[in-house]
Amino acid sequence: MIKVIWNFQILFVWRKKIEALQIKNIDNIPPQIINKIRSNYIKNPDFNPSLIRSVSSACEGLCKWVIAISSYDEIYKVRSKIIFLESPT
Repeated sequence: MIKVIWNFQILFVWRKKIEALQIKNIDNIPPQIINKIRSNYIKNPDFNPSLIRSVSSACEGLCKWVIAISSYDEIYKVRSKIIFLESPT
């Protein structure tokens, strides 16, 4: 019973965090949000989908989503630089 209540509390907190982000344009995520994601979550060794799965499969999905957002931002910025460098001047 306590574990079930804890899982709902975790989901409620994550839902509020996602609503607060309100990422409307995934190609232009503000640097402060990406920096916060990378410093607070990505670098944390406990922020691992396989570890989080043991607590909640929904939270595992959110963990994967956060990691994917961070990776996409990194790839998008590199791709933008390559396109800029390849464009005729």
